[in-house]
Parts: sequence; C-alpha cells; structure tokens
Amino acid sequence: MNEAIRTIEKELADGLSAGGKRPPSERLKAAVNSLEMEMRFLGGSAAHHSIPPPNLTRIYKLCGDLQDILAKAKQELDQNERKTKNAEEKKARAKKVHNDMERILNPDYRDRIWKGAWKTLKAILSGGTLTYLDFAKEVVGLAVDMITRQPKTSVYTGLFVDEHRAEIEAEVAKQIKRLISGPRYPNDIMESIQKKAQKGESLHWLEEEFLEAVWHQTLIQITNKAFERLQYWKGELKRLETEKSQIEKRIKQIKANIDAFKQLCDRIRGLPGWTRGTARSAIDITKTAHPKSIKPGGSVTYTFTVTNPGNCDLSHVDVTDSKCGPVSPPTGDTNFDNKLDPSETWTYNCSQKLAAAGNVIDTATVTAPRPDRQSCKGHSVRHGEGGG
Repeated sequence: MNEAIRTIEKELADGLSAGGKRPPSERLKAAVNSLEMEMRFLGGSAAHHSIPPPNLTRIYKLCGDLQDILAKAKQELDQNERKTKNAEEKKARAKKVHNDMERILNPDYRDRIWKGAWKTLKAILSGGTLTYLDFAKEVVGLAVDMITRQPKTSVYTGLFVDEHRAEIEAEVAKQIKRLISGPRYPNDIMESIQKKAQKGESLHWLEEEFLEAVWHQTLIQITNKAFERLQYWKGELKRLETEKSQIEKRIKQIKANIDAFKQLCDRIRGLPGWTRGTARSAIDITKTAHPKSIKPGGSVTYTFTVTNPGNCDLSHVDVTDSKCGPVSPPTGDTNFDNKLDPSETWTYNCSQKLAAAGNVIDTATVTAPRPDRQSCKGHSVRHGEGGG
C-alpha cells in the first residue's frame, strides 16, 4: 500500500509540473487500482487487524493543485478578453482622432484654423527667446486648443494629444530644426520673428510662411501619431486573437487531462477509512487422531489445525508434538506470504507407530514467536493441545 501511495504522489506531482499538458500515466492508474483494492480489503476487515488507515493528505493536496491549473488557464483567458476589450476601445479612439485630423488637414479647413492661430504664434514668439522644443510645446498646446474648439471634433482628440504630448512635441521640435536647417529659411528666422513681434512690426511673407509650415507640421505630427497608434492597436488585436485561440486550445487539452486526473482523485477520495483496532495476537491449535483406536504396532496420523483468532499476521509459526515427529509443512497459506493471517487456517500432519497397548497421552504445541511487525506490534504467542 505504501508503494502505491508513493507512486501516486510522484505521478500527481509530475502531472502538476507538466501543467496539466499530459494525461495520467498507466503507472498512476495501476497504483490507484492497487491502493483501492488494498484499502477496500482493509476497510472491510478492520475488526481483524490493527493496521492504521494511510495518510493521504499529500495526495488530496496534489489533486486540488491540479484543479487549480485549469482555473488559472481560465483566468488567463479572462485576462485576454479584458485586454482585447481595452485594445478595441483604444483602436476606436485612435480612429476617431485620425478621422478628426484628416478632416482638419483638409486645405480649406486648415486655412480657416490657421487664420485664428498665426497671431497667437506671433505673440508667443514676442515673449522672449525660445528653443526649438519650447516653441514646439507652445505650438502643440495651441493646436490642441484650436482643434478641440472645432465642431464635430471628438473629445478623445484632445485627450489623445495630452496622452502623447511629449512624443508629439519632440517630433515637432525636429521638424522646426529641419525647416531652419533647410535651404528655404534662414537660420536666424526665429530671432527675426521675435524681434519684429516684440516691436509690433509686420512679418515678411517668408516669416509668415515659416510659421504656417510649423503649424502644418504640428497638425501632421498629431495625425501621424494617431495613425501610428491605430496601426498598433490593429496589430495588437490580431495578436490577442491569435493568443486567445492558443489559450482556448490549451484549455481544451488541459481540461481533458485534468478531468482524467479528477476521476482518479475522486476514486481515492471515495475509498473507505476505518478505525484502527487494538493490536491482539493469539493462536489456536486443534489436534485430531486418525484412526481413533488401533492395535499395537499400528500407525496413527495426527492432524493439527492451526488458526489465528487475533488481528495480527503471525510469522514463523511452528508446530511440535511431544511424541510425534517430524511434523509436515503446513497447507492453507492462501496468499503464500509465509504468515498466518487471521483469515487463514493452516493444517499440519504427523504419523507414528504405536508399539504398546493402552492410552497414549502426548501434547501438541504451536508457537509464533515473532508477530508480523507491519500488522501488529505484540509479544510471541503459544498454545498447547493435548491428545491421545
């Protein structure tokens, strides 16, 4: 029984390590069958032995842990569904922002907004010397303000720019530097605009064109960022869809395996327990003679019937007779374990010739000096039976 329990514990632990990806082994099934057979036998014969019920605590825990694998896989699927829902919302918002910006980038619409924005840009520059990044921050802030005032503009557009403001500002700063580094605009064009703005002077057409180019690049960078996020969430949704398919396939496989483990675990949980009895070692012997009477010189055969009325298996059972020998080996060891079990009856024989007439008195003795330690801890037992 202990060997079966060790095998079951090991096989369940291996199944747990495999994450439920493999079914129960044939070795596990055989061990459960063995344990079930032994425990049902011991449970049904508890009155005749003192063997304690086995400790199956670790097996119960491993069975529970295997069930947790399926629960965790289902949690993974739930998490995937939450991520998918979030990605769908993010994609929808990015699409709305991109649509808004496409509409705003329409030349007629863009020019109309520009008329309200360029004076503000000029005022920004009149406040003092700005770095490219400082100017970019001001332009992006102005763009958000102007865009969100437009009719039919989604509320998500302003929120989107705020969420990605640092990235957009950095890109606009790069575009400002690119414009100034190019052949069309002089390197000191920002300083020139600043001086004129501070003095209230009109800007040269090239300077106005530069501000409009910066404004246009700002709108383009917002649009590009919206398109970039839109593509990202499309890809993320496709990835999540593939992931979901893989999780569902894995859950199907795990469920089939865990269900098979559960059936075995349920069989173990349903095995009978028993109350450990008090260890009691005893032995009985009955002696009979065949025939009952004989003439002098005739032969008599003695039959010794040995039983175990206790609840311990008895080892090294020995039968002796005070006047007859040798005694034959026993018959009746039904399980061939060389132990007199409480359920067994052993039979011995001994034959001798009787030389004289009259009654013959002798004594048969049975001893079992070492009760089996696995089933009973007790003293040696002895029993005698007279006969004639």
